[in-house]
Amino acid sequence: ILIVAYLFAQHILLISSASYDVPIFLVIYLVTIFSFLIVYKLGSKDSGLFMMSVMISIVLRLILYIGLNFLVIYFDGPNAVNNVVLFFIAYFLFTCLETFYLFKIITSKQA
Repeated sequence: ILIVAYLFAQHILLISSASYDVPIFLVIYLVTIFSFLIVYKLGSKDSGLFMMSVMISIVLRLILYIGLNFLVIYFDGPNAVNNVVLFFIAYFLFTCLETFYLFKIITSKQA
């Protein structure tokens, strides 16, 4: 997924000057794995707890990602647009992947 997102951003959207590409992918990857594990662990116990953990995960990730984007914009103003677009592409791909696997795991346990 990392390679696909990076190549998509570089070649199709022509974002070649995203200077914070590795930190952006690394933070999104680590946060997605961490939130997936927490939601999976809490969601396997109770469906109400699952929904609450998903909502808390979303809020905490948004706060963290807003802070990350502000830091990237502050430290690299000229390439801010490229970095933010790359961030949103990676965020969208990782969120889709996380949602797909959570849905797959939760529905397989109910069957």
